[in-house]
Amino acid sequence: MQRFHALDRLPGEKSVLFDHPEHGPYWIRAGVVMSGKRCTERYNPDYFDKWASIPQDQIDHVSKVRHYLIHDFVKEPWHHVLDFGCGTGDFVEYASRRYMADACKTFHGYDIKRNDFNKALAQTFHTRKPVFIRKWDVVTFWDSLEHMEDPISVLEQLNTRYVIVSVPNAHPTLFDLSESFFAWRHCRPTEHIWHFNYESIQPFFAVAGYKMIVSNYVEDDYRPAQEGQPFPNILSAVFEKEQHSA
Repeated sequence: MQRFHALDRLPGEKSVLFDHPEHGPYWIRAGVVMSGKRCTERYNPDYFDKWASIPQDQIDHVSKVRHYLIHDFVKEPWHHVLDFGCGTGDFVEYASRRYMADACKTFHGYDIKRNDFNKALAQTFHTRKPVFIRKWDVVTFWDSLEHMEDPISVLEQLNTRYVIVSVPNAHPTLFDLSESFFAWRHCRPTEHIWHFNYESIQPFFAVAGYKMIVSNYVEDDYRPAQEGQPFPNILSAVFEKEQHSA
């Protein structure tokens, strides 16, 4: 499987962290945890419909926070942003409206699902070829990187200076007991393949040629951790391609 190719490129030795009787083995290398079993989620309209219950004001608050990661940490001039794995397109719509008066700033979405959000605001892609051919200033992965079979390969093929991500924060204390890990809100064996934290996401991106320039847990104001969880919920990070950083 492609995911093992990605895992094998990380430094250090790999080992089995947990071997679950239903969900199979979970591997760990350089602090990155990977599900060894093929995921079964189909990402059909029913999958995306379950997010319809999230209040619109919460969606807008999260999109605003994500926008500021671009605004505050990406050096000007920047013009073209791609949201990779855009889902229902909430961020693309929000950012497109915010910069509607600035024709130089464009926002696009890519997802395997044919989205139904406002095409007048942004162009969407449903195949990867045009996504990899075009040059982007910023590519975002909001809650999508952990779903991908081989994210390192995707990161290497992108023609971009910056990558910004938000991922579930898999704190190392979760790895002490299998009961803790499988009770964690973000342990979703049918869809989440990869699990990262502040320490482990850096060597993962370094393999693909990116360096972290900032990280935070700013989304937690609107996406709080589950009750009793003593560590932050969502890790956000901005990466710059090594050839551009100085």
